[in-house]
Amino acid sequence: MNTTTPDGYTVDESGAWVVDGVIQTQGGQAAELGETHTIAGLSFMAPAGFSKDKEISDAGSLYFFNDSHSCGIALLSEEIPEAELYGDLLDQYGEVILDMAMNEIGVPAAKETKQFSTGTWYCYQYNGTASLNIPAGDDIAGPVYFYTRITDTSIQMVMFVGNTGVNPDDIMKNHVH
Repeated sequence: MNTTTPDGYTVDESGAWVVDGVIQTQGGQAAELGETHTIAGLSFMAPAGFSKDKEISDAGSLYFFNDSHSCGIALLSEEIPEAELYGDLLDQYGEVILDMAMNEIGVPAAKETKQFSTGTWYCYQYNGTASLNIPAGDDIAGPVYFYTRITDTSIQMVMFVGNTGVNPDDIMKNHVH
């Protein structure tokens, strides 16, 4: 990031290939950034080189892929029915609930607590899609990251699959609101 690659290309702070300050893709110039997508209190602006997959996105989930579909970013947000009835229980036991749910899909290789402007997120890392107990088709190279949290009214998740070329923490800082 913010350097010239060994093969002579310039990359910006997010690792995107740039020529004269304009983000490039193999097929030409990338679409302009700026469109914000929102689901159940979670807003997201796709990073350079990623497009929304309108066929599989719906009211509770958004899916973004690079041109070759070798990596993707998914956002899921679901309102918790009658969340106000749970009071402080969601705050007290949110991490335990998330740990149990994430262990159901596979044993994470690592877990960290991350602090962003949007609040506290729990980051679970898995070693490729083959390590997950979910149907994912062929194993996608690279780690899989799940950033999860329970807010006062919803459960939210941002998932990174494959090598996005950008640090997931940077996407969480700069693209998730």
